[in-house]
Amino acid sequence: MRFYIKSVFLCSLLIGTLVYADVPEGIPPKREWKAGASAIQEDIYPAQEACDGKMETRWSSPAQDPQWLLFDLGREATICGLTLHWETAFSSEYLIDLSRDGNEWTTVYSNRHGDGRTDYVSFTPQPARFVRITGLKRATGWGHSIREVDIHGVSEQLRGTSGGQRPECLFDGRTNDCWTSSEAGSVSLHLDLGRDLEFGGLRIDWGTSFARDLEVLASDDGMAWRKITLLEDGTGAFDVLLFPKERARFLRLMMKAADEERPIEIREITLRGPDEVATPLALYQLAAEKTAAGFYPDWLRHRQVYWTVLGLPDDTREALFDEYGNLEPQKGGCSVMPYIYSSGKLQSALSSDGVVHSLADGFLPIPSVAWEGEGFTLRTEACAAGQPHTASAYVRYVISNTQERTWSGRLYLAIRPLQINPPWQYGGLASSDSMQLLSTNNKFIVVVNGESFLASLTAHDGFGVREFDRGDIVRELAQNRLPELQEATVTEGLISGALAYDISLMPGEVREIWIAAPLHKTLPTSWAASFEEAVEPMQAAWSNLLGPVQFELPNRDITDFMKAQMIHLLIHRDGKALQPGSRQYERSWIRDGAMMSVALLRMGLHEPVREFIEWYEPFIQTNGMVPPSFRYDDRPEYGPGSGLEYDGQGAWVYLVMTYYRHTGDLDFLKKHYPSIQQALAYLVELRERSLNGNEADALNHRFVGILPESYSHEGYDPPMHSYWDDFWALLGWKEGREAARLTEHEDQAEWASEQYNALRTSLVHSIRATMDEKNCATVPGCAEKGDFDPTSSCIALIPCDERTLISDEVWQATYDRYFKEVEARMQPDWCSGFTPYEARNVSALVEIGRKDQAIILLNHLLDYRQPRAWQQVAEVALGDPRLACYIGDLPHAWAGSGFVNAIREMVLYERAETLELLRGTPLPWLEEGRGIRLRKLPTHFGPLNLSAQYSNGQLMMNLDLERSPKHLLLRWPLPTAPRRLWVDEKEWMDFDADGALLPGSTRRIQAEW
Repeated sequence: MRFYIKSVFLCSLLIGTLVYADVPEGIPPKREWKAGASAIQEDIYPAQEACDGKMETRWSSPAQDPQWLLFDLGREATICGLTLHWETAFSSEYLIDLSRDGNEWTTVYSNRHGDGRTDYVSFTPQPARFVRITGLKRATGWGHSIREVDIHGVSEQLRGTSGGQRPECLFDGRTNDCWTSSEAGSVSLHLDLGRDLEFGGLRIDWGTSFARDLEVLASDDGMAWRKITLLEDGTGAFDVLLFPKERARFLRLMMKAADEERPIEIREITLRGPDEVATPLALYQLAAEKTAAGFYPDWLRHRQVYWTVLGLPDDTREALFDEYGNLEPQKGGCSVMPYIYSSGKLQSALSSDGVVHSLADGFLPIPSVAWEGEGFTLRTEACAAGQPHTASAYVRYVISNTQERTWSGRLYLAIRPLQINPPWQYGGLASSDSMQLLSTNNKFIVVVNGESFLASLTAHDGFGVREFDRGDIVRELAQNRLPELQEATVTEGLISGALAYDISLMPGEVREIWIAAPLHKTLPTSWAASFEEAVEPMQAAWSNLLGPVQFELPNRDITDFMKAQMIHLLIHRDGKALQPGSRQYERSWIRDGAMMSVALLRMGLHEPVREFIEWYEPFIQTNGMVPPSFRYDDRPEYGPGSGLEYDGQGAWVYLVMTYYRHTGDLDFLKKHYPSIQQALAYLVELRERSLNGNEADALNHRFVGILPESYSHEGYDPPMHSYWDDFWALLGWKEGREAARLTEHEDQAEWASEQYNALRTSLVHSIRATMDEKNCATVPGCAEKGDFDPTSSCIALIPCDERTLISDEVWQATYDRYFKEVEARMQPDWCSGFTPYEARNVSALVEIGRKDQAIILLNHLLDYRQPRAWQQVAEVALGDPRLACYIGDLPHAWAGSGFVNAIREMVLYERAETLELLRGTPLPWLEEGRGIRLRKLPTHFGPLNLSAQYSNGQLMMNLDLERSPKHLLLRWPLPTAPRRLWVDEKEWMDFDADGALLPGSTRRIQAEW
């Protein structure tokens, strides 16, 4: 046998040499290669680093498709394969092309199911000088990134050496031809890997006939063999065999055909890298890949999934409910997935033609998912109800017969060790070592890992559990049966189970089945008697919580969106801690909290903000350092740069003063004034670190006289001089000065003015010097890079009110460039990502006179709600909504609050003693329906009642304020000034094309075009 293998190997090598006799066999050393790429992410990730022999370096592309990486080997060589060492940002689909001259290319390999890590690529040997790897589709939200590429010559060629016909087809990179065994029944196939090679598995793409049983053996010398894995009861199409990392030169496949009368066919064999081992998650992913879409959660097929939260205000636990009706009651725990078996097949929302989403009343946190199967519809509704700390997620499944004859089927509720958050969201598998069904107080409780998981509040017709074995409970459900096993306990297992409900419906008949799952792993003392009994009190409670404040636009979609953001803020709130999310961001940042608090205050929700301020204040250190983040249980959130974030100083002062401006509570301001002084004093200490005792140095270097390097801008690693910090600091000094005056500390007000002026002078110099040094025409994000980041820079405009810090020419150039990027995103082939924090740019565009672009941007950003009807945005929005990419929490409360603030600022904005009206209002908001209606809307001048409507060339406005500002500044909703203007029934002549400055006591306005 050993002689036979060597003989075949030598013959194959000779054939390759004869075909390409004029081409040297050996691959030139990497030091002779030259690399190029379609693009690079940054200068620190050049193409050459993909062939420098170092695994710690890499090439990375921008986050766009497609991208290519090209190697010029310096001379021709016979090439038969590559090894690709991917970085985290890999290609899910890619091509490999070869060329002899760099002009004419031949595709030798195509991969449509890339999974990253290490790829061993094999194809028919060909002469080439140039090698091109084209990433067609990114697997993540980042770009395409490769740490290292190895190119292999014929001495390293993978070969089939015995056991059938056309062994060259096994590793030729194509699936349109195949190896065929010499005989039917049991056969043996031998493979030569060309060298000692480390691998963690192999993929076999079968032809029309396949092996039912397969045993894989490995050998170092072709003589002594060891078994490394086996497959039993194969089902064809393809099989992926994963096993602990192995090193070998030879493989033997011992196969028994599924059809004893037909030879076995193999289209392609692909080795898996040594880092692709048989983890439980990998096995689940393989099970999903082998079955029809809808049998498993879609994230197992590397597709993005969206969800929303179910929870109560003041509670500390929330459930997730996804776009397909799946429920995750407890963080990191198992999920429940509904199926209907009818018409001889298992069906789910994932396998239906379309899914319809909705919220109760358009904004309440009672989401639903509806889809249609063959002869039926299933509507799944969910809501959190009960009392904080004992609340449950209630879910109702409503099945309707849509045909004109009796319909029969079965509802299955599969309970699986899978989270709704996918692995790229730091989710994935859940613990499930035991599962059983217990009867308690006439209710059946599914118990997972010894804790109550869910209660079936409708009588069920069956229950079963099973351990994972190349699939979970869905293997039985697909055959419309349950396992006989009623309970199971294993060590580090993947137990799944299901409840079954038999259903028979007359034409038009409806059946309801409902469950409840405790959010805190403990059962409540009693359950609601029906889904309505659980939900109706929550509907009333949420509506009452939003209070009497009314912000009504004729576009109800936007009005509902604003209400939903308030609810998301309160659901994510744990105790007194305002948090951006309930999973990835279940902690409280001062910068997030400040801007979320502004949205709450503007919508009349003062109490949560007051409690947040009083909860956070004790964390301020004795030197005045405002820590960046804490958990709701008062634990500091330590992480990269946790002591190197300095935006909190100004954000804290702004937060306290904004609360005062909306409530007029001077006693509250006096109580918290000492913490304002502490925070400002630390700003002085921070700035002095760069002064070295010499104020004059601030005019000699762009790093001097501003705040030090920080991680406040999370995109900077290592920390850098982020101007974001300085903008917040300027706002802190201005607000601190006003706080000092209000509390009668005139000496401290003067000190704040001096410090403000000193920092501003240094900052102006630094920004100008950075623009000169980096030759940039737009506002730089930090002093080191001079980078373009308008979503960070825009806070200098709103809320920091520092437009004159930078020339108007630079602001216009910045937003010229930004809006071109927005327009590029609107093209149908755009597939990258962005963050909805960009809602801040809506206000920035209004501030610099680009109202029309602000309206376009707002509508564009709102298009990225996922699912749209659930009125929520994630931290990251994707051009390809199914791209498997980290998207942060969903809904993301900080991002959502940015929309609330931007929409409110399009209608009104307070600036010192002036109230600006209609500053960015789209004309349709005034023309349609009843126009704009505001009732008891909080402002710096007390509650505002306002109506504004445009019709037949006339704008009519009525307003009532508790306290009159010094001025009203009215902006025209049309691009031209009106012909005539009346103020409180008297004609007003003093106005121009931009607007009219009116007395603060004005109550009625009429303008005519």
